[in-house]
Amino acid sequence: MRRIQTIIATNSRSLTLQEKGLDHVAEKILSYLDAKSLCAAELVCKEWRRVISDGMLWKKLIEHKVRTDSLWGGLAERKDVNTQCSYSGDPSLPDNQPPQTATQSA
Repeated sequence: MRRIQTIIATNSRSLTLQEKGLDHVAEKILSYLDAKSLCAAELVCKEWRRVISDGMLWKKLIEHKVRTDSLWGGLAERKDVNTQCSYSGDPSLPDNQPPQTATQSA
């Protein structure tokens, strides 16, 4: 009798995508969504949110935008220029940040 109760309890609980081994399928399908749809998909359920997060779908979407959209590409290039400055850091400043100029502090 106990074995039957265990089987019934197991069958009454739905398996997650991960337990079914279908994460990769859900990730592939969700990877076709645009930003607005991906945002909405995150709100559907915890399982979809986990798949989107674990699959780094936001990162992949942004990387795709940088490769295909000139505005995004320009912003990425500009970011690279700013991060490649030769500032070595001053250990006396908090978090090793460069000092602010008069125009930055205003």
